[in-house]
Amino acid sequence: MHTPHLIRNAEDFERFIFYIANNPQEAGLTDWRWVDIRGMGVPPMKGQGWDVPITEGLGQDAQATITPEDIFHYAYAVFHSPTYRTRYAAFLKMDFPRLPLTSDLDLFRDLAALGKQLVALHLLDFAAAPSPSRLGLFPVAGSNEVEKVRYVEPSRDGDGAAEMNGRVYINKTQYFDTVPPEVWEFHVGGYQVCDKWLKDRKGRKLTIDDVQHYQRIIVALRETIRLMAEIDERIPGFPLS
Repeated sequence: MHTPHLIRNAEDFERFIFYIANNPQEAGLTDWRWVDIRGMGVPPMKGQGWDVPITEGLGQDAQATITPEDIFHYAYAVFHSPTYRTRYAAFLKMDFPRLPLTSDLDLFRDLAALGKQLVALHLLDFAAAPSPSRLGLFPVAGSNEVEKVRYVEPSRDGDGAAEMNGRVYINKTQYFDTVPPEVWEFHVGGYQVCDKWLKDRKGRKLTIDDVQHYQRIIVALRETIRLMAEIDERIPGFPLS
């Protein structure tokens, strides 16, 4: 079992990457080696002001190459694990999150891939969160002014068929359609994202860009929920080994 590293700020994260780059064996990464596209050993931060020596005796498989971005994406995935947040909830209330390391290269790479998707979503990358074909449609013409924000839950008829999708109203007549309840309720940093974004614009008229931006938020939150579940499924349990 490896002692978790405490990352409190950007300097701590920089030191974390530097430590792994210099001490992969001590970090439990016994099969890793920094290589370039030719499979030749190179410092991972070459030309960026980092003095990272090549570690000998760790093999030269280019498939085992990792980058600082991979480490960031791995951390991003772990911190979005619902099980991680629940298990360490008491500690997270008192201190900065501690990042558990794993010596399982396949697990690391899978989590890094999921974390990379999350980062793209949270940056509202167009490819990751495009304007939806169904989610968040804005079908009714009107003033586009944000007056009173309210959410109407989906409803079903007597046969159980969908009668109305979840809707986020911005005034009496206009709404974003097909917004799932779990998306509407999703919180980040104590804030209900879909609710706060609109309430921060109360009294304003939404532009076309505003409408498309909000639609991408809805898609990003829906995909975030899906990826968080995938992260939990991929992690065998805590503490990581």
